Amino acid sequence: MSEPPAISQPLLPPVSEPPAVGQPLPPAVVEAVRAIYAAADREVAEAGPRCEASGRCCRFTEWGHVLFLSHLELAVLLDGAPAYTKPVGPDGCPFQVQKLCTAREQRPLGCRVYFCDPAYQERAGEITEKYLGQLKELARAHDLGWQYAPLHVWLNAYEPPPAPAATPAATPTPAPPPAPQPEQPEQPPAPQAASASTPQAEQMPPLPTEAPPLAQRPAESAGVVSSRRPLPVVGP
Repeated sequence: MSEPPAISQPLLPPVSEPPAVGQPLPPAVVEAVRAIYAAADREVAEAGPRCEASGRCCRFTEWGHVLFLSHLELAVLLDGAPAYTKPVGPDGCPFQVQKLCTAREQRPLGCRVYFCDPAYQERAGEITEKYLGQLKELARAHDLGWQYAPLHVWLNAYEPPPAPAATPAATPTPAPPPAPQPEQPEQPPAPQAASASTPQAEQMPPLPTEAPPLAQRPAESAGVVSSRRPLPVVGP
């Protein structure tokens, strides 16, 4: 493996005491940092450095370099980076998983500018100095100070803010009792069909099916003239 190329990125000596990690940045500062990143990305793309996609640049000890970043970059990095396990050592980036970056959108300036292409090293130094200066000016304009340290020092010093206390679940309000229903007036019983045992009004007797015999016919009433003529008397 060839020796890693030198790069004119300013490096500071290791910090003996972890730097104080401030409060989250104001939203306007976060947006300004992202704008600086976008401008640096465009200049890097115009330079067109070659990348072997080996992932060695994220394994710091293996490649022989140290990733430094400011407290502004740290705040943006941790705003969307996945969780990591402490303690973090200086050997590599905890956000590299299977040679891939799991915090690519939030990665700091050094990750964006650095490439191992030997023909690109001078241009990389120029881009780094330019946009690192813009980050310093941003911190000065917002009176945020300036802190610059290796990645593992920052990550070990960072303590996430405590999670907000869970709001106790509201006690469900018991349902009101059902409203009393108005009493319905008592209905008279429905009439029942008449049975054989129930007294009924006088009924017409059944009609005879045939005329009664002559002997049973009633005699003619007095004063009623018969239409039959008497038979003549025949004497001796």
